[in-house]
Amino acid sequence: TRCSVMTNERSGRDFGTKNLEQDLERLVCSGYVEHCREVLDRKQAAASVAGLLAYMELLADSENYHKWNVSVHDNGRYMRLDAAAMKALNVTKLRSDASDTFSLSGLMARGRTAMGK
Repeated sequence: TRCSVMTNERSGRDFGTKNLEQDLERLVCSGYVEHCREVLDRKQAAASVAGLLAYMELLADSENYHKWNVSVHDNGRYMRLDAAAMKALNVTKLRSDASDTFSLSGLMARGRTAMGK
């Protein structure tokens, strides 16, 4: 795996957006799906949210109802680093590193719980 990202095989049916508006009405804090319109109007974003809801099974437990917020991530607010900057800043572990904590990701991993591994 790249960057310790978990992968999982999912059916294409899990990404269907047919009932997404009804599902979001049950899950969002306001209960008003129009607050999620920015996500629903984007085809890929809506399919991603549908897949996430199916994977996490949030609708299976009524404890999850009216507890969530949905918003669009603005990439313009963050900096993107190229490979040279990633290496210079020791963001990821290098093979030559003697310890896992010589990199930012290794240092952050020390705070990860056993359940999160």
